[in-house]
Amino acid sequence: MKYSCVLKIPNDKKLFMSLEPEMTKSKRASWKLNKTKAEVQFFAEDISAMRALFNSLTKLLSVWETVENGTTTRRSR
Repeated sequence: MKYSCVLKIPNDKKLFMSLEPEMTKSKRASWKLNKTKAEVQFFAEDISAMRALFNSLTKLLSVWETVENGTTTRRSR
């Protein structure tokens, strides 16, 4: 089964620059950045490949958000 998804992201030039090196393709999945619409498009052959793409992107977005806002989403102990 094939999957596709579109994720809206903040329209930020720094974010686009940090995402571009991460744009990779494999046999099972790929993703591309649409700067004009401020979105990331995902394509995957199976759900495991889609999950791997989401995990990669959400980790990068978490780091970007922390750096940009100077905050963290985790509680310190």
